[in-house]
Amino acid sequence: VGHSLRELGLLSVPGAALAADSPTSNPDKPLQVGDALIFNATAEAVVRLRKTLGLVPAEWDEICRLGTKRSRRRHYEALVAPDSLLVGKELVPKRFRADFRAVPIAVARPSSGDPLLVKSFKCDNFIIKAQDMILLEGFVPGPVSGSTDFLFVHEVPDSMPTRAFTKMDLWRQRYCMMGIVALVAATTN
Repeated sequence: VGHSLRELGLLSVPGAALAADSPTSNPDKPLQVGDALIFNATAEAVVRLRKTLGLVPAEWDEICRLGTKRSRRRHYEALVAPDSLLVGKELVPKRFRADFRAVPIAVARPSSGDPLLVKSFKCDNFIIKAQDMILLEGFVPGPVSGSTDFLFVHEVPDSMPTRAFTKMDLWRQRYCMMGIVALVAATTN
C-alpha cells in the first residue's frame, strides 16, 4: 500500500507481465488496499507473485477454505483431458475444492497465446475447454492424481505457499514475540 508496481518490482518478475486489461495498469500509481491486478504469467511467475507480501489471489477466500496445513500444499499444473466431464462446464472454485481438494488460481488456454492468464473466476463465467492448463493450489500428493479428468498433473517447483495473512498466523507471531521478550528479560536479570 502506498508503493507503485514499479517500486515493488512487480513489473520485473521473470515470466510475468501486467495484462493490458488489468484494472490497475498505471505502473507509477501508488497501490491502495483492494486494487486488482491481472497478470499474464508462467506458473513459476505466479508462485513468485504469491510470495510477494501483501498480494493475495482473487480466490483467497476459497484457498482459506482448504484449511490449515499450508506446508502440505503446493501449486500444480493440470491439463484438462479432451474426454473430461469438466469440458463445457463453468470453472467454479468451490466445486474444485470439493471434488479435488484444490482451488484453481489461473488458466492457460493454448489458443489464447498467453502463457498463463490469471483470472478472477468470481467475475467471469469461465467455461472449461479441452487442453486448458489449470494452475491449482492443493495438497500433496497431487490433488487430482488418479483423476481421468486430466491428462497429466505437474507440481510447480518451490511452490509451497507462504505463511502470512491469517488470524492464526498473527497470534503465532505475537506468542513468538512474547516468548522472545520473556527470554531476553530472563537472561538480562
